[in-house]
This record gives sequence, C-alpha cells and structure tokens, in this order.
Amino acid sequence: MLNRIYSSSLLDMDYDATNNMILYTWHPTTVEMTDQGYQAEHLQIVHFSQKYGIANHLIDTRNFSYAIGLEMQEWANQNFYPPLVASGSKKFALLIPSDIFAQVSIEQTIEEGKVEGIVQTKYFEDISKAKSWLLDS
Repeated sequence: MLNRIYSSSLLDMDYDATNNMILYTWHPTTVEMTDQGYQAEHLQIVHFSQKYGIANHLIDTRNFSYAIGLEMQEWANQNFYPPLVASGSKKFALLIPSDIFAQVSIEQTIEEGKVEGIVQTKYFEDISKAKSWLLDS
C-alpha cells in the first residue's frame, strides 16, 4: 500500500512499507525546474530514503523534462548518491522519459554517480515490469 509522504509542484513520493520502496513521480513542471529546484528535490529524496532506510527506488521519469547539466551531475555525484548508498539503497528502477535529452541526462548522471555494481539500475517503459524487477530478490 502506497502512502504519500511528500508532494511538491515537481515531485510526488509515495512510500510502500511492505516492500521497502518509494515511488517517485516527476511532474511535467520539471520543464521549468532550476538547478536549485533539482538540488532541493533530490535532498528531499535523500531525507526520506534515510528516514525509511529505502532499498528499492521506483523512479517515474516519464514526465521528467529537466536536462541535468554537468554541474548538477557533479553535485549529484557528491551530494545525492553517496547518502543513498549509505542508507541501504539496493535497486533503482527507472521509467524512462519521452524527452530524449532528459533521458540521456538521467542515464549520464547515474553512470557518473558511480553506483553501478553497488546499486542495481535498470530502465523500463512499463511500470508493472519495473515493480516486478524491484521486488524480485
């Protein structure tokens, strides 16, 4: 059962205690997101991941339209991924956006985050397949 734990104009987070999972749903308003907004939202993700010790992350980026620049990729490498790994993150399932530039920037950010081999990451077009993969131990 999903319980809404965070909501903003850019992102909703729903917590599934049974499966130790958070579903992140990015909104189309990310087309207007600033670097400061990117940082603020990702710090919220870190906060709730640490609070609940989240292992499984279901990240719906289908409406994500913010192109993550190199400076923000570096920021994520230093301020986002390390605390997620430290708090017990095991799997990232990402539903890919239709915006090819956003998709490439998301993939680059994850690759540059050096979490491969530590956190399993897989990309999906179907939410049920993504969830099944996350919950398959």
